[in-house]
Amino acid sequence: NNYQKIFKLINSLIFLQVPSFEYVYKWRLLQETKLKKNSKGKKIMSQDEIKNFIMYYERTTRQMLKDLKKSASMVIKLDKKHKLCNIKFN
Repeated sequence: NNYQKIFKLINSLIFLQVPSFEYVYKWRLLQETKLKKNSKGKKIMSQDEIKNFIMYYERTTRQMLKDLKKSASMVIKLDKKHKLCNIKFN
């Protein structure tokens, strides 16, 4: 019930569009690499663990890349260097 109340308050959908799904893996790997430098012994994911983790989101993400660029209120397109390259309002 609480989620329904929250969703009723949302009147815009903002989509951060990655160049392709392959960048989800590359960027997550980069995130884990940076985390390793600052983790002080905390466990981080290996390359195989990252692949396994993002596998659960692949189908959803690929569908979002097809659909949300057309239906989102705002599409923020990211380039291959993880930088903002375009904003489109629908």
